[in-house]
Amino acid sequence: MKRPLAIIGVFGVLQLLSIQSARSSDQIQTLTFEFEVFHEEICSEYREDRAELYDKYATAVDQLGGSLQATGDLDSTLKAKEEAKLARNKRKPGKTDFPGIERLRTALEQASTGIDKAAKNRSNKLAQEYIRQLNELQGQYTKEGNVEEALEARGQIDDLVDLISSPKSVFDTLTTYKPSKTEKAIVAPEAASTISTGSILHSTVLVTGSHQLEPGAYTSFERLQLGDRSIENKADRGGQIHIPTGCELSEGIIYGDVGAIDLSGSHFHDMEFWQNLHSNLKADSCRFDRCHFKKGGGWGAAISSRWIFENCVITESFFRVWRKKLVGLQARASTFDGIQFPPYEFKVDAGKEAASEWWIYERCLFRNCSIPESLLIATRDCVFENCEIVSETLLIETPVSISLYERGTSLKLPSAQGKVSYKKLSESKLSSKQIGSDLTD
Repeated sequence: MKRPLAIIGVFGVLQLLSIQSARSSDQIQTLTFEFEVFHEEICSEYREDRAELYDKYATAVDQLGGSLQATGDLDSTLKAKEEAKLARNKRKPGKTDFPGIERLRTALEQASTGIDKAAKNRSNKLAQEYIRQLNELQGQYTKEGNVEEALEARGQIDDLVDLISSPKSVFDTLTTYKPSKTEKAIVAPEAASTISTGSILHSTVLVTGSHQLEPGAYTSFERLQLGDRSIENKADRGGQIHIPTGCELSEGIIYGDVGAIDLSGSHFHDMEFWQNLHSNLKADSCRFDRCHFKKGGGWGAAISSRWIFENCVITESFFRVWRKKLVGLQARASTFDGIQFPPYEFKVDAGKEAASEWWIYERCLFRNCSIPESLLIATRDCVFENCEIVSETLLIETPVSISLYERGTSLKLPSAQGKVSYKKLSESKLSSKQIGSDLTD
């Protein structure tokens, strides 16, 4: 049952109570947490509506199959059975043609579009209300001289604007993975031969304790959530998962609420990874194709989500948005290919903050990427191949000097500014240390 007006009403009351409380950055975190709660309700109802739609579609296909069977058309009967199975198990239609299926698929597409639009509208209304409240807070903090809190409120507003402007946002249906002909597999050959749908990944409850995934291929799980904040004993709240060599995961979400995500020698495509405060993700010798990473939840601190990538290959997508205090990242000997990186918002002194232990890119290879200066000033001994550097105006008090090593086509340096200096060198000037991941061909 959809309750957009009720949600906005309750949301408004909670926000009003928040605004009347102590004015601090904790208040922003409270608002964010409340938004996450109500937005998850919208997402949950959206998933239920789509599941119900595909169940009805599968039933209609079964009836069509029965009619085809009555005519003695064996091939079409088998195709109908496969279509119904696909709808029930993977919540998507097939592509094989047989008599009568085009009409059903057209009806499915129209109904699915209606569900998508309704969920998007509800999400936007909630986000707009949240933006209004944050604008009030931003004004309050600015008048009081609390510039850092005002900037934090603005950052949250930017995230919500991004949510509204996204064509499908969190309701996007992930596509089926299609490896390129030249792609090197890093999982065991037998991993992709069997698809498992009964693992801990498909749990419908909050997961606590320590778990290790068995080697194999796993797909189509809605959201594995690690940790349970409602548990009174803090020592029992956490959830940990280790995904070892020989695993291939696709079309799912792993959300560390209170927990640890440990990935080694595994392959991920069309996935989402979220982290709330008190969670960490560490990936070693992994490949990520078309995966998205984000700070989730409403809790924050000096470093609200921590991400470590060692000897990894990351292609086509990464973070959509990030900024200091929300995302801390360490990347070493990793390859980034075909990624348009967003700017990273510093707080006071970009020169000092870029030298933080939680904004590190060492011995990485960037190929076919668009790279903002706010990331560029954090690189050390990195190689750039066919990349575009996006100039930014950065507030820098601490001097920054960066050596950029180019491969192939000439790298165009950004315009000089303030206390930033760049030096372009050939890749041959680097030492023999590993640059980029050794998982690539």
